[in-house]
Amino acid sequence: MSKAVKALEARRTECAAKEDWERQWWWFNAAHREHVYEFSAAWKILRRTSAYRIFGNRMNALCLPRGTIDPRSIFDVFRVGTLSSQLPKMLPQSASAPTELCEMVGRWQNMIADGWTPEKTYLEASQSSQTQCVLSDGKTLRIHIPPTFGVRNCGIPVILPRQVTTQGHTYLFSELCEITFIVGQATSIKHLAGSSAPAAMLRNMQWRNKPVASEISGRFIAIQFPFHHPVEALEALLLKSLEAIEASKVWTRQPACPDRRSRRPHLVVGTLNQLEAIAFFPADEPRNLTERSFRTLIRPEKLKQIMPRIRKEWIKWDSAELGRFDLKLSAEDAVKQARIRWKEAERRGQLASQSIARPIKPDHDLDNLACGDCFPFYRRNRSALPVALPARLRDNADLNKRIATGRELVRSQDKLFLPLLDVPLKPSA
Repeated sequence: MSKAVKALEARRTECAAKEDWERQWWWFNAAHREHVYEFSAAWKILRRTSAYRIFGNRMNALCLPRGTIDPRSIFDVFRVGTLSSQLPKMLPQSASAPTELCEMVGRWQNMIADGWTPEKTYLEASQSSQTQCVLSDGKTLRIHIPPTFGVRNCGIPVILPRQVTTQGHTYLFSELCEITFIVGQATSIKHLAGSSAPAAMLRNMQWRNKPVASEISGRFIAIQFPFHHPVEALEALLLKSLEAIEASKVWTRQPACPDRRSRRPHLVVGTLNQLEAIAFFPADEPRNLTERSFRTLIRPEKLKQIMPRIRKEWIKWDSAELGRFDLKLSAEDAVKQARIRWKEAERRGQLASQSIARPIKPDHDLDNLACGDCFPFYRRNRSALPVALPARLRDNADLNKRIATGRELVRSQDKLFLPLLDVPLKPSA
């Protein structure tokens, strides 16, 4: 082979490599900047993990190739039924697996079935997944996400723990309601604006023999929220829910009082669900005081103060319910079972540390991922870096640190998910 032919082959190989890197690092192209947001960054991290590749291989071993299923064939219908029965068995079966992570693996299953396979970039995987999404603030938009969204995650699939810190699958319901307490009668609860979830829960509590014991009357902002979700997420959802109440024109917003100290909520009661409560704030208070009071309420040190009372009341109610439906069960055994159920809810509801530590920062994390991809062939020689890597990263003084950070973004997810899939974590290179 002549030198000219060798040079031509080398040039072709270099061009092909550059095109492949540009395909992988699509976010450096200004034409694709509109696709840089939290979910696309989460997908770029997820598709690089060993956990997702292993899970994808297991799915491929079960799934049927598209276009090979004949709905008129009894045999093919039987094959589809067999596949559907096997899919739930692929999810983590351990009783100790956190609910948060199990839900995410369940979304992976839907994504792989919809074509979100590890070898595809976000632009490639999302071509056939443009979905109409209704966000928590009521806005409707068409966005490139897999069809696995639901009400609790505000329309955006939660596939990694670090998404939870922003909004994720956290839920919070705010309602303007009017409550009338009459001695000897059931408390009257009237919905005025916002979500009707708190009022529905209060009525269900009355029906299930767990009414609000305190005398409470007047107009209130009732906020239903979980104890075990990130503070940042609850604060963000509170702002949106209060804006929805204010937009209804039923709630007259009082002028802000920046110099006035916030007060405690009028009342905080536990609901029928473990680790969940409804807080009542006077509706005639300025909105900024309500927001400030709620932020104070959900501080970890404040929740620790009210948690024992909520836990005691729930165990007392749950043990009474258990005894009511099982007459052979002694009161002592009913209390033991109620305590076990509460403890199980605490364990399964515990969030991964990544869910409450550091949210995804799309631009920053994508840059670090690109640097992490350079690890296999970078040995302190910047000339060996791919041509597609921007100069701002190539000449960055912290390039070695960015490479390590990019690799840890992926490895930290494997540390969480590989044990759920019964796969040992390999030592880092």
